[in-house]
Amino acid sequence: DERYTLLRGVKWIDAIFVYEKDEEQRELLKWLPVDLKFVGGDWKGKTTIGDVPIHYLPRQHEYSSSELRERVKYELHSLPTR
Repeated sequence: DERYTLLRGVKWIDAIFVYEKDEEQRELLKWLPVDLKFVGGDWKGKTTIGDVPIHYLPRQHEYSSSELRERVKYELHSLPTR
């Protein structure tokens, strides 16, 4: 992922944890000493999990991974069953 690669190159970042579901993030935040959370700029104004300061990363493109997942899910459900 582009954001992961970008963050991996920052010397002040100790670790990067990638998660897919909100529950995974909740579990991580229970035991990790998180100082700052990075999310895509498309999350501005939305509710996030945890009481951690957030830094919004600007989008350098027009696609949204959340939108893509929803389109794929819709297409899969629209396929005829065998």
